[in-house]
Amino acid sequence: MLKHYERGLSESEGRWIQKDVRSGRTRIRRYLWFSLISSIVVCLAGVPLALWQATKDPNLGYLAFGTMGIYTVIIWWVYWKNGGETKRHLRSLKRALEVNRVHVTHCQSSEMVEAEELEDEGAEYFFQVESGKILCLCGQQYYATRRFPNADFELVEIWTDDHPVSWTIVCHGAKLTPTRTISKADKERLLRSEGYPKDMEVIDGRLDQLEEIILRGER
Repeated sequence: MLKHYERGLSESEGRWIQKDVRSGRTRIRRYLWFSLISSIVVCLAGVPLALWQATKDPNLGYLAFGTMGIYTVIIWWVYWKNGGETKRHLRSLKRALEVNRVHVTHCQSSEMVEAEELEDEGAEYFFQVESGKILCLCGQQYYATRRFPNADFELVEIWTDDHPVSWTIVCHGAKLTPTRTISKADKERLLRSEGYPKDMEVIDGRLDQLEEIILRGER
């Protein structure tokens, strides 16, 4: 079974977003305090040193003051960069609470084929979701866990207006063991075919004919 639908935020998801918002605010305060303390330390240590250098050679004094200024600029640039990213994420989280929209892909399957990973592309699974439909999942977000891959799972995305702010796998059933594994050599051969499916793509057919379907380029 494969089903796509939308719903509102659950109580636990709402709490998670609120917790993440509080955590983000704490991070911003820490960035600010770190930047302030670092700037003060640079000034307290740098100004006397620069003045001392200036008494020996004015050029050395100018160099010391310039170095101190560069360090201060770097400190606040890092704060601006990290703080800005965190603030944007907080705005997205708050908007997600307002939008109250969750995209869910619910998959139930009793048969699954795994493909061995090439380099660092991530895990890859093919689930028989209906008698003639196969769901492909591939990527680093699908690495096996204590419960995944699972016979009954949901891919849950919490959305703002135009992009997701959270993605997770929720497992409901038993851990699923692959019926077989596609070797790296066979996968490399299949990848040369234009019919190799992408993440979240559904193709027609049965798992026992998977390689033939991919090589024929069927969808």
